[in-house]
Amino acid sequence: MVIKNTLMSLIVSAFMLASSAAFAVDSSELIEARQGLMKLYSVNMDVLGEMIRRIKPYDKKMAKDAADNLLALSMLKQGTLWPTGTGMASKSLGSKTSAKPEIWIQKEKVAQKQKDLVAALETMSRDAGWSLRNLEDSIEAVNKACKGCHKDFRARK
Repeated sequence: MVIKNTLMSLIVSAFMLASSAAFAVDSSELIEARQGLMKLYSVNMDVLGEMIRRIKPYDKKMAKDAADNLLALSMLKQGTLWPTGTGMASKSLGSKTSAKPEIWIQKEKVAQKQKDLVAALETMSRDAGWSLRNLEDSIEAVNKACKGCHKDFRARK
């Protein structure tokens, strides 16, 4: 019994050490992860934008997949990517990010904008695979949600 308890204590201790090391992510890596997430949004929006601008033909499956990808991205729990002190006001990180300090001050507003984005993407995900017209109609709300957040919380470079 003593060996079992000791072994269990060692396992729990090792897990706690590993967990704390996993949370000790460098702030620059967090910014890179945020930018990677935004790039994934951009790539999928570009797929849809090329169809809307008639650069590429409307493809029902591709439109649905891109819209579903965007919805999935919007559903990620992003709190770990945005710890306080990782915005443009940081002396060591400021040149790497355009995140305004307001993100951390106006958390309720950020949360509402996230909800608006998810709602718009749910509609677009439902509509994108039906027709180009449905995609065109639903992407306007997505663009509005994206621009609304960027206008308030992202500095122009």
